[in-house]
Amino acid sequence: MIRYEFYDEVTSTNDMLKARALEGENAGLVICAVSQTKGRGTHERSFHSPCGGLYFSVLLRPDASAADNLALTTFAGEVICGAIRELTGKPVYIKPVNDILLDGKKLCGILTESRLTPEGAADYVIIGAGINLLKPENGFPEELREIAGALCEDSAEAAKLREPLLRRIAEQLCAARQAPLPRE
Repeated sequence: MIRYEFYDEVTSTNDMLKARALEGENAGLVICAVSQTKGRGTHERSFHSPCGGLYFSVLLRPDASAADNLALTTFAGEVICGAIRELTGKPVYIKPVNDILLDGKKLCGILTESRLTPEGAADYVIIGAGINLLKPENGFPEELREIAGALCEDSAEAAKLREPLLRRIAEQLCAARQAPLPRE
C-alpha cells in the first residue's frame, strides 16, 4: 500500500525517508515536497530545488541483491520518462544514468540510495527524484541557465500535473519492487 506525505518545504526528501527507513518504516512511503533547502544529487552535489518543483522519494524494500538494485536508477528513469510522455506528450529522454532531458536541458535528476545487510542484500532502497515543473520565478541560477529546463509553461499547468505525475511514478515504482524483505 502506498502512503503519501506532502510538504511545502523540506531539507531533502531522501534524507527524511532515510531516517524513516532506519526506524523500520515499511515499503511504499512516498515523501513529496514543493521545494527543498538541501536537495542533493550524486556525489553529494547540491541539487537546486526551488519552489514549484516536484521533489519526491519512494521507499522500497526489494527482495533482491545489491547487484539487482543497480538497475533501479535506470528503471526509475524509464518510469519517469514514460509518465511524463503519457501525461504531457513531451519528448523527454534519459541521459544515462540519472538525468531526464527535454529539448537538451535537464528537467529531472534521480538519486538512488540503499543500505545493505551484512549478507549483501538490500535492507532498503530509496529512489529520489527532482522534477523542474516550472522555471524559478527569477530564472535558474547563472551556473544552471544553460543546462536546466522546466516541464511546464505556467503555474496552472504545473499544479494540474503535479499530483497525477507523482502518483503515476510512485505506483509504477512500488508495483515493480513491492516484495518486502523479511525482517529479523
